[in-house]
Amino acid sequence: MNLFTETVLLQRIKLGDRGAAEKLIDAYYEQVYAFLFSFCKNKETAEDLTQETFIKVWNSLHGFSGASRASTWLYRIAYNTFIDWRRRQKTFYTLDERHDTPIDAVPFDDVAEKLFHNLRTLPEKQREVIVLHYQHDLTYGEIARILEIPQGTVKSRLNAALESLRRSEIVKEL
Repeated sequence: MNLFTETVLLQRIKLGDRGAAEKLIDAYYEQVYAFLFSFCKNKETAEDLTQETFIKVWNSLHGFSGASRASTWLYRIAYNTFIDWRRRQKTFYTLDERHDTPIDAVPFDDVAEKLFHNLRTLPEKQREVIVLHYQHDLTYGEIARILEIPQGTVKSRLNAALESLRRSEIVKEL
């Protein structure tokens, strides 16, 4: 969705246009779901967090200033929703625990399986930027706003993650 369309939809939503709200949800539901799923790795949890995210979006529309793209603001709310959920959990599902996920249905060859394993061994902060940048195709600036960290930190975490992956045995075997 382009910036103009986002801006128009948000203005219409602020004026109480429920149809515009439905369009915003339709435009971003799958992306927000995938974003949240990439962190929690559980279908039902991702669905619940996606619903919670859109409720928070609706309740906080008055606070959206337009200083960033609506999608960046939406991802920030989704990420905060995930963090809140994680704090409430007694156990945290990590990339090490693969649930009934679409990725489980894909037959991995040895190389892909080893790469996936190496990704799981990265520190959480490095995995976050890898997932946001490569899986969700977000820019450094968008990731910085979502995680509320400097853009330089995003770059350094991404570089550190890539360097760790380069040093892994699987890459050396290639």
